[in-house]
Amino acid sequence: MKVFQIFHGLALLSDNKGSGFPVRLELTRDLLNIQVPIALASFTNTPLLSTDRCVIVKRHPDGGLGFSVKGGESGACKVPVMISKVAETETGTSSDAECLTSFQEPLFLAYTDGPLFVGDVILEVNDTNVEDKTHDEVVQLLKECDQEVKLKVKFQSGMTHLLHRTTSRRRIENNSERSTDVSESELSLLPSISSYDKSTLPKGWSPFMSLPLPMAYITRYLWGTDKLRSNGFEVRTADGTSSGIIYCEDIKIIEHWVHYITSHITALNNQSIKMSNKMLHPDELIVYLGWVCERLNEEQFDTTDFLKTWEPYFLILKGTCAWFFDTPPLSDEDFKNSLMTLKIYETRFKDIKASDRRDKRKHSFMIETASGERHYLSVESSEILQQIRRAWNRCTYYAVTKMRNNMNINCFVQKRTFACVKDERPSGLVIDFLQGIGLYDIPSKVLRTEIGSYISERSMVKYTRAGK
Repeated sequence: MKVFQIFHGLALLSDNKGSGFPVRLELTRDLLNIQVPIALASFTNTPLLSTDRCVIVKRHPDGGLGFSVKGGESGACKVPVMISKVAETETGTSSDAECLTSFQEPLFLAYTDGPLFVGDVILEVNDTNVEDKTHDEVVQLLKECDQEVKLKVKFQSGMTHLLHRTTSRRRIENNSERSTDVSESELSLLPSISSYDKSTLPKGWSPFMSLPLPMAYITRYLWGTDKLRSNGFEVRTADGTSSGIIYCEDIKIIEHWVHYITSHITALNNQSIKMSNKMLHPDELIVYLGWVCERLNEEQFDTTDFLKTWEPYFLILKGTCAWFFDTPPLSDEDFKNSLMTLKIYETRFKDIKASDRRDKRKHSFMIETASGERHYLSVESSEILQQIRRAWNRCTYYAVTKMRNNMNINCFVQKRTFACVKDERPSGLVIDFLQGIGLYDIPSKVLRTEIGSYISERSMVKYTRAGK
């Protein structure tokens, strides 16, 4: 039995509209659990972090407010004033928010519309608009506040890249450049956090969403496009429920999460295959199931617009057929509602070379049918592509073997003819399980080529293992 590991990590969950909030990911055997800070749990059913919020902070007797700020207007460079540090309740220290995954449990004694987070943009201080004020003006305004400070804030996940502790050169709209110093304010952090009663502060994580992994779909692409997210991914369950966009600190963390989640999905799908095959006839066994994407509007593959050009389908290789669905089938009756069904022995699996790709999706292949249809498909990784290639070849072998075995029952199926074109002439590819392979020229009614090699089980196994 496969041993499933449990993984944890911090991330930022976005609603795909630019806003987001810190979350904790928990990957179990068959679930991806998303948890939110308890301080935020009661607000997760409202668009908390995509709207303006009012946060009331009480000043410590030593004079600190428990947070630091960066930014402020400076001539032609307009950088919003943002929360760059929030005091940590556990260690009594603070740390820079240099990545999207940073989350500190904030130290404040009251709030009305939610807690204060790293990355919040300050819009007002005690009902005074600060959007056009300089950094020093905002700092001075905060210092002059009484014991209770009312902040109007809004979380802006797209602004967190400004929180790095560096002096950067930012390009201005008129294409000129200037050096802009967005140094931290000198607002002091609380020097003695341990003197507060931590029991009054919200701690821990609360369940927000649980996503079943069997037959789920994980992708790093923007939905329906070939645009790859550099630091995010999305998980969709079998019923179409989306996790939202999960952002992580760097590409290595992204790759680890995608790998672990994909491995769990594959293992669970393989278990489903084994359980289903116990109740199926040997000729109807399931060889593969999983998600693929088909490229739409092939005549527009040279365009650079942002239109949807890819559609996800659930692929099942079962018996001698390939089945395509918009959602995973749950019963035999659902197979009657498949979007497309292809006979494996009437198809050709073709790998797409890098020079022949139609867009930026790397792991692509094509299925060509006897009727001339071409289906340009893509998957998320080279490992999945290899799995589908092996499964397709296995099904081809099973399909041809089944036709050969039927010869002993019905003498009329010892020979099969498939339509094809040879030298721009309509022809028929003849497969005779006793005589061999031949090519029949339809206009002249002449057997142009005959290959006497008998299609044996050993040769088909060799063909399958070669991956041709």
